[in-house]
Amino acid sequence: MSTTQTPIEPGRYYHLYNHANKGFDLFRNKDNYSFFLQKYKKYVHPIADTYSYCLMPNHFHFLIRVNSENENDRLSNSASPQKEITNAIKNWLLSYSKSYHRAYSTRGNLYYQKIRRKEVLDEDYLFTLVGYIHMNPLKHRYVKTPEAWHFSSYNAYMGVGKTLVNREEVMNLFGGMENFSIYHDLKKAGKCVDRRQKDFGSLSLV
Repeated sequence: MSTTQTPIEPGRYYHLYNHANKGFDLFRNKDNYSFFLQKYKKYVHPIADTYSYCLMPNHFHFLIRVNSENENDRLSNSASPQKEITNAIKNWLLSYSKSYHRAYSTRGNLYYQKIRRKEVLDEDYLFTLVGYIHMNPLKHRYVKTPEAWHFSSYNAYMGVGKTLVNREEVMNLFGGMENFSIYHDLKKAGKCVDRRQKDFGSLSLV
């Protein structure tokens, strides 16, 4: 099934991602990045937990778990929870697109296609995706460390303030903050990491 056609359903994990259409950058300045996250917080955050995200100049990644109907009154009271979820994501992207075109006097499809999504079916893939998303700016050679990129969730995990991300579940997945930090250092060094390794600190960076 096409990644633009995979249904998004309550209680499941998804990797959401998309790319700018030819001729566009999704984000031209810091305000654009912040505004995009504000729209996400308004439309998607009320119905989903966020585990990782990264905004790049011409594409973005989000790792989310959609709330189950039992967890969310908005979904449980909806005649069609799946449609409610789809509309939330659509409104997020459309509201940003409309504001972008007004700000820059542009027109046309800002995004390459409908948002792409892939269901995350096991914890190993969930674990891998958190790191993959945070390492995206290094992959594209914008920065040399994940903390140097200010438009991802990495620094939200390293801080203690209020944030969109579900720190508790991700820290449990990684086995604590120390493992989380060391894991990203290992990935930066090009190392493969098995999440079943209890102490990442015992792995060599060399």
